[in-house]
Amino acid sequence: MKKSYYNSPSDFDKFHKILKQTNCPHCNMIGALVLNGAVKGYNEKGDDSETIKGRRVFCNNRKKTIMVVAEHLVF
Repeated sequence: MKKSYYNSPSDFDKFHKILKQTNCPHCNMIGALVLNGAVKGYNEKGDDSETIKGRRVFCNNRKKTIMVVAEHLVF
């Protein structure tokens, strides 16, 4: 898994479709990664609305979580 961010929702869909064929950065095993939910946080605009900032990917083999972040949040 080389890239830990996505550019758009369609880019994330492509990433999600090949997730099972991607090797884990922790154990290097193919087929161990599963989608584990969204990373939510407050919007930077000042209003109190929550927004999805990224997604969690879980390694079944090593029990570790990887965060995949939306590109507009990468500094």
